[in-house]
Amino acid sequence: MNVYAIKIRPKKHPFPLISWLIMFFQGMNPFNKKSYSHNALVVTSKSGTKVIDVTASRGVSHVSESKYFEKYRLIDMIEIVPPGNMFDFAEWYLSIQGRKYDKLQIAGLFLKAIGLISFNKIGHNYKRLICCELILNYLETFSNLELYDSDSVDLNRAWQL
Repeated sequence: MNVYAIKIRPKKHPFPLISWLIMFFQGMNPFNKKSYSHNALVVTSKSGTKVIDVTASRGVSHVSESKYFEKYRLIDMIEIVPPGNMFDFAEWYLSIQGRKYDKLQIAGLFLKAIGLISFNKIGHNYKRLICCELILNYLETFSNLELYDSDSVDLNRAWQL
């Protein structure tokens, strides 16, 4: 089993302005093809390849690789530590599957980006997630990553971790 953290951006998006704003507030140029507005996990195993992500409309869910990349363009990927075994991975996924998207956290990250707050206390940690928190939660579960508060971590910082 292999697990990859990926950077992506929508191919077709009903509101590209939202993706562009995310990129802008992350210090990226939305018109640069290397800029991204979303993170997800790709999991390959003998049974196939799935993409796990969290969106405002679906919460935490998984879809087939082919269906996922109809909507998103891959910008970059990096292999991350695999889980101990398939059962540990399944247990982790089932523990977060269906959790809602954390819209308050996005508001807090926006306030942090424009300098109104220095630490994001708005959000629900892992009770609700944003896309980069999915990767952080995975790394905290299967590696030595320890975070005080995942709500203060944005796309760029998550990728560094």
